[in-house]
Amino acid sequence: MEHRGLYNNAQTFCRLIEIGSFSGVANKFGISQSTVSRRITQLEEDLATTLLKRNTRSFEITEAGQKFYDTFVQQENTLDNMVKQFRTHNVEQKTIIRLSLPMGIINNILSPRITEYLQTHPNITLLAFYQNREVDLVKESFDLAIIRHLPKHLTLKMRKLYQCQFSLYCTPDYIKRYGEPKTLDELSNHLLVAAVHENNMVFTAANVTLPNGESTVWKHGSRFMLNNNDPALRIGKYSHAIIGGLDFIYQEELDSGTLVKIMPGYRFASFEFFLVRLDADLSPQLEEFIKFIESCFKDIPEYNV
Repeated sequence: MEHRGLYNNAQTFCRLIEIGSFSGVANKFGISQSTVSRRITQLEEDLATTLLKRNTRSFEITEAGQKFYDTFVQQENTLDNMVKQFRTHNVEQKTIIRLSLPMGIINNILSPRITEYLQTHPNITLLAFYQNREVDLVKESFDLAIIRHLPKHLTLKMRKLYQCQFSLYCTPDYIKRYGEPKTLDELSNHLLVAAVHENNMVFTAANVTLPNGESTVWKHGSRFMLNNNDPALRIGKYSHAIIGGLDFIYQEELDSGTLVKIMPGYRFASFEFFLVRLDADLSPQLEEFIKFIESCFKDIPEYNV
């Protein structure tokens, strides 16, 4: 006898007793009423007993049907309790999560909430590694990584976390000293802190969308470049350079007036953040931690995925 089919038919029978109608069971399971009826008939044949007395409008459970219902529901409850115990045991297991991420992410997105999360999840230990590059999850033994571009390895599981616009900023004192650039030609005459990419490649040009919607390639000719943008804010506060970044990173400085956004009509670049992991089953702890990371990104103003 195929016990899986018997189990499914028994579940259908028990739900029929609880719901009280063939149409209700059909809606619950997304099947037809004839399928419900056929399952009950098959169950009666397998058990060699009558479980229901039927007429054209209703049905009545037999004594044997009531006994089978009580016994099966008890076994269902036992199974549910066993599953809950296993899940609780897995959740209570101590877990170490190794996470690779850009520095700005931990400073501006996770830092406000990560310690509270760890306080409420005492069985989780987080090892966070700051690096602005794509990592090899297998070779470097990472569970998760947050990266700023589509992953090169297509076998990885990927979730897009956030998309944002790159902008330029300076202090009010900088504008007093050096003026405020309004065009790309004017910007070329200012000291701009630019970026050296993760592979040490220096980009001296950028694709820029102009206020009129047209695109152009702008050669910035920067004389100061960083492979990590995190010191840019401190450099910018000295009021001798223009820095680039994202609104949510400099939100506090923008709100206080320490920094101002310049050339807002120009679109210099768009950044996307992705969460990547191996294509494998998730532990309950890791799945919950992923949801926590997603919630942190959703709290960013102008959240856009």
